[in-house]
This record gives sequence, C-alpha cells and structure tokens, in this order.
Amino acid sequence: MSGPRIVSTHSQNEIKDLKRPSGGGQIYLGENGPILLTNTAMNASTPWCVSGTSTVICSIKGWLSHLVESVVRLKTEYLSLIACWLSRSEPLINPGLVYIPLDEFCKIHKHCETLALEREVIGLLLGDTFRDRYGPYTRIFTPITGKSSGSAVHVQFDREGIAELMAQLHEFQNESSICPIDKQTISDRRCSNCGYDIKNTKMVGWYHSHPGHGAFMSVTDIRTQEQYFNFDHLVAIVDDPLRREYGVWQSTNGEISKAVLYGFKTG
Repeated sequence: MSGPRIVSTHSQNEIKDLKRPSGGGQIYLGENGPILLTNTAMNASTPWCVSGTSTVICSIKGWLSHLVESVVRLKTEYLSLIACWLSRSEPLINPGLVYIPLDEFCKIHKHCETLALEREVIGLLLGDTFRDRYGPYTRIFTPITGKSSGSAVHVQFDREGIAELMAQLHEFQNESSICPIDKQTISDRRCSNCGYDIKNTKMVGWYHSHPGHGAFMSVTDIRTQEQYFNFDHLVAIVDDPLRREYGVWQSTNGEISKAVLYGFKTG
C-alpha cells in the first residue's frame, strides 16, 4: 500500500457509562461466511454458533480448533486474574482487544471474496480508540474502500482511491444521523444517548486480502503498518477468503503484535 498519510493522531475518548460491547465472542470464517462463536455457544454441549441471520452448526474441526485457542487464551486471562486477586488490584482486560460488529466484519470478508480469484483488495477501517477503567481499546465502526490496483500478491490505493477514502470519512463525520456505538440519533454532532462526538471518528487501521496465501503480515505489510499506522492501537486485518482464515495485528509502543478481535451483534 502506498499514498499520503491519512491517519490522524489518536486521543482516547472517555465517555461516562460507555460499556464495552458484550454478548459476543470470536469470529469464525465458516463455509457460509463469518459466524460468531458466542460465550454461550462455547460453553454448550452442542457447538451452536450464531450468524447474522440464522443459527448454524459449526464444523467439528473448526469448533475444536477455536476451543483450543479459547482455552489457551482463557488460561492466560485466569492467571492474570489470580495475580490481580493476590495483589488485591483491579484486573486488566487484554490491551490488544479490538471490537467490531459482526455485520461490519462481514463487509470486510465479502469485499475480500469479491476478487479472490483475481487479486488482493484493500480497505481502511473507521472507528475510534477509547479508554475505560480497564485501559484503552479500539472500536471499529465500519470499513471503507476506494479505487485500487494490484495483483495476486500486491495491492495499493490509486490516487483517485485516496480521494474517495477522504470523502467517505468526511461524509461519515458530517452526515451521519445514527451513532455507530449505540444506534441512537445524533444531534449537533453528538449522540443523544452516549454523548459520542461523531467528529472524533478516524482511521483506526486497514485491511487487505491474501487470497490463497494465508493470514500473515508480510514484510511489505509490516512496512505499511509502520509507515502509515504507527500510532498506538491502530489495527491491521488480513483476510484469506480462500482458506477461510484471518488474522489481526495492532501497533502498541512501536511494536506490532497479534491482537484479540471481539465480534458482537448490534440492533
């Protein structure tokens, strides 16, 4: 990816009584598209998963794979909780936690699928970073994209694409009538319920596809992240629609590391 810097310096918003999304879980790329492995699903005797429109049964292989990943993650979290309890301090939520509505992640995956047999695709992520008593976290509102060119192993925005992205960001900031956080009305830039200022919406990262090559950060991807998305908590999502796998990375203190993506349903 190349082009002018289009990411602004990030502040971490503190909104009174704004709770992190709950009731969701890990996103799994099934045969029929992204589905949500809810906490309830992961604890049930039958591996049911909730999709955007209906309830489906995950493949046993996929379920077991994600179960193992969840056990490893929970083991780490429980050790942290035990340490916090012993020191009588507040438990900390994983600082690499990224939140995204399931339907917005579906847009990303659908875009990656569109040209999967031809070339890579690319887009940016609108959202914001927030801070609560547990620490900072990133919330993705929606993906956007513009004209790009590429091949099976490369992609970048065209000059026209950069202009299209800036126009979409401007439109989101100035013409949105519904708050991306709680779906309540916006009046004079602010949400009538949670108080979020829609003007604070910014680029919180990028995504692109690796059709058939796997979900990983290549040398070029790492260079792109370091050059254009080097602020803390900015996100990179890599989606391989052919292998049905994805990965999420985040910049923190100048380092790029794997992040935890938390999907949830809205409305």
